[in-house]
Amino acid sequence: MEIGRPFPTDEWLTVKEYCKRFNVTTTQTVSNWISRGIIPAENVLIVEKYNNIRLIKALPYHH
Repeated sequence: MEIGRPFPTDEWLTVKEYCKRFNVTTTQTVSNWISRGIIPAENVLIVEKYNNIRLIKALPYHH
């Protein structure tokens, strides 16, 4: 990830924010989708500067 690169909050969400926006019951569900590749790797960013927080591209994903 590029340092200083902006990530618009309407395009990139934390796992918790993703759950709220797309009515997913638990953050564990989203984490499982990431692990299983339902959410593609190119749509997940890890921000090392902020304790490796994951940002997810704000798109609806289905399992």
